[in-house]
Amino acid sequence: MNKLAVFYLDSTLLAVENINTILNKILSDPEKKKKLEAIRAQSMRGDIDLETSLKQRVALFKGLELEKLKQLCNVMPWTTGAQETITELRQRGYFTVCLSAGSHTVTRRTVNELGVNAYYCNTLEHRHGILTELILGDLMHHDSKGEFSQKLKHS
Repeated sequence: MNKLAVFYLDSTLLAVENINTILNKILSDPEKKKKLEAIRAQSMRGDIDLETSLKQRVALFKGLELEKLKQLCNVMPWTTGAQETITELRQRGYFTVCLSAGSHTVTRRTVNELGVNAYYCNTLEHRHGILTELILGDLMHHDSKGEFSQKLKHS
């Protein structure tokens, strides 16, 4: 591979932050909404790290139907020029990659619709079509993004 273009999903290819956007749409319980805002505030102040913040936010998905998650993911807007950028890069011979600490459901949509070559993200566990509060496999975090990019660069 000679040319590599790596994009972060949230607020780069996708016009929103996917986990918080979905949670804002599904949370009807005022206490859970307060919890989400508290997690956001702690994260922004640096009181909790990305891993802790992510695990706490993913726990708020518990009980959501996987189909509902897919429906919400399918209507999230791309940033202006995302499609054109990926198309142009691919035409110029770039291998394109999308990285995300968010949901596999959203990231896979990016690959399918925008034509991104590969992705690395978190996968939310579900049982019988209902989300649990767990993330499967290795957790995508700040360091893993750089590590994954370096692996791609040298492959």
